[in-house]
Amino acid sequence: MRGKPLTDLMPVRLDLTAPAQLEALRRFGFGYVYIGAHQNPSAQQADTIDPAPLRNSPLFTRVYAKDGVEIFEVVSK
Repeated sequence: MRGKPLTDLMPVRLDLTAPAQLEALRRFGFGYVYIGAHQNPSAQQADTIDPAPLRNSPLFTRVYAKDGVEIFEVVSK
């Protein structure tokens, strides 16, 4: 999903609404995306999921949001 070789250590901010990423989620049976309140390691050290596109996409439904935690359901086709 990161679109770069694992040897490239620069962190990536993932947009799970992109067609290839969404298809991978569905193909591998993911029904939900969890974004935690605290990332460890930090976004400067590891890949992160960008929650903004998920919030604005009809392909995801936010089912939980509290204290920095967000959970999105992947909408069926």
